[in-house]
Amino acid sequence: MDLGIIDATVWTASDERPGLLTDTTIGITDGEIVYLGDRASLPTSPRRTIDGADLLVIPGLVDAHAHTGLRLAAGIAQDVPEIEWMTHALGPVTREMDDDDRIAGARLGVLEAIQSGVTTVAEYAGEVRSLIETVHLPAGLRVVGIETINEVAARPEGDMYELDRGVGEAARQRAEALFEWVADVPRCSAMYGPQALDMVTLETMDELFERATDTGRRLCIHLAQGGRERRQLEARYDVSSAYELLEANDWVDPRLVAVHAHGATETARERMATAGVPLIGCPSSIAGIDGINPPVASYLAHGGTAGIGSDQAPGGGGSHTLLNEIRQAWLAAKLTSGDPTTLPVWEILRVATIGGARALGIDDIVGSIEVGKRADIACFDLTTSPLAPSPTSIGATPVANLVSAGAGAAVAYLLIDGELVINNGYVQTLEPIAVETDAIERADNLHDRARRAWLDAGSSLADASTEGGPFTSDDAAH
Repeated sequence: MDLGIIDATVWTASDERPGLLTDTTIGITDGEIVYLGDRASLPTSPRRTIDGADLLVIPGLVDAHAHTGLRLAAGIAQDVPEIEWMTHALGPVTREMDDDDRIAGARLGVLEAIQSGVTTVAEYAGEVRSLIETVHLPAGLRVVGIETINEVAARPEGDMYELDRGVGEAARQRAEALFEWVADVPRCSAMYGPQALDMVTLETMDELFERATDTGRRLCIHLAQGGRERRQLEARYDVSSAYELLEANDWVDPRLVAVHAHGATETARERMATAGVPLIGCPSSIAGIDGINPPVASYLAHGGTAGIGSDQAPGGGGSHTLLNEIRQAWLAAKLTSGDPTTLPVWEILRVATIGGARALGIDDIVGSIEVGKRADIACFDLTTSPLAPSPTSIGATPVANLVSAGAGAAVAYLLIDGELVINNGYVQTLEPIAVETDAIERADNLHDRARRAWLDAGSSLADASTEGGPFTSDDAAH
């Protein structure tokens, strides 16, 4: 046995053992969980041990939807109407990004993910393989790569987008190549990524579904995500919602993974959940961009599968700290329903672990602590506030404290495939100071290059950034 976590407080996220286990030992060999039980019954002595007496041990968190390459644009695309967010607030800056900016941002985002207990990230990006090879795999993460397929040739102001299959041809080819590549890369899998129903042609969606049917692959799409999308679909297809277009084309299918869906009706959500379409909710992002809480709780109530994602930092989250997203989802669900019993702590933590793994199709190997699964495990220090004190004689207090702590919870150990990515609080695969310093320098340069275009784009935030406005910076104003 390679490693033993001895006498820990363990929350497994498994259906068979849903509660909190105390004084429990986990044995790991060759990256696989081979033992879960009492220390006295260990079949052999581990070569290395971690004292779990003061640890809460849970499955590694699954960030089921992220655009980490946009991290350097955080802080310049919030507090604007939804219709302005993509084109007037974020776009002027992202158009100035080069590959090095995206890599620097992704490294910072991945560092934030790891430091919050994340072991799997579903990365959604153009040329995503390059980002995975350069950033995610060296950091030790498990990755689901999703190549963005976008066929928008032009975005006339106030009119329908011009779609051209030729624009997305290179992305479709990269997506096919990505599936071939991940087949030989440990800790990697892939999905198709048609960006949204208003950004790809119906022919492309049909083609991707046919490929998915033939190969057993999945498609991940931003769906029912606000007024911009809805107006485009109404003008182009004379439908009232993205769901209506899905249903008309027989695309309500378990092969489809829906991100957001806050613009869908309750009836549409119920039908998607019943049909087996997984949902990924991104609470901070959608709160910041749309002023809406994603329908994670209602989706679960309909019997659906749901995961949670950090999405992109320039929305409302500001980072890729999934612990913050868990807390946001937990509280926002109660505010939306007006019912404090909505989405209890154990349920939102399942969404962030086994739920995300199921949505991404990797729950056979990760998402819960069970014998036979890979050792993707997060260990939190119970001796440090806000997790301390966490007694267990009444109930699963450590779980409640973890959910309510957000980013305040300290990761003591993080294992991915049984390898220590965080050891005694120290990240082993990245140099945090170097990552942060590079991100700071590149963000300063990026903002200098994009300043004029951002101000000229005419968003309400740009108006608030002129001299004397509430978002004014002397540098920006001059």
